[in-house]
Amino acid sequence: MDFDVACYYIENLNKPDDLLKRKVMSFSIKTISRYSAHIILYDDDRRILLQQRSDTATNFPGVWGFFGGGSKAGETPQRTIQRETREELSYRLRNPCLVAQDEVIKKKDGVILHVPRYVFIEHCLEKKYLKLQEGQGMGWFRFSEIKILKTHPQDREILAQVQKYLMRR
Repeated sequence: MDFDVACYYIENLNKPDDLLKRKVMSFSIKTISRYSAHIILYDDDRRILLQQRSDTATNFPGVWGFFGGGSKAGETPQRTIQRETREELSYRLRNPCLVAQDEVIKKKDGVILHVPRYVFIEHCLEKKYLKLQEGQGMGWFRFSEIKILKTHPQDREILAQVQKYLMRR
């Protein structure tokens, strides 16, 4: 059974269908204690800074997305995003604001992982200090430009929320 089909079965687990339940039970499903934290930086023109992942990345090679990554033991989401931003952009965040939270579902070694994801936002006032340390590229994009980029579907949902957030500011 492929991953998309497994997700369908999981979503429909509450339905009284023994076949669905038997198929789901063939997978090991768990929520992991690690989570990921990501930053969305925006400029005075409300353009969003995105990272293009390297073509050799394990997950989503070549895709445009948010800067950030996984937590280390004992880290809060706020500390994780501070560390990840320093590692990936050599940039020190001032006051990141939590703008969205969701869950990434991925399959690894026959196990379906539920990884909580925290997405922060901050106005970038000092672009000159940004230095790409990870990925093959970065760029500032208007929301209309992001629509034609190769991005992850879950990131598109977050970006829709961010666009509304910025319109209110």
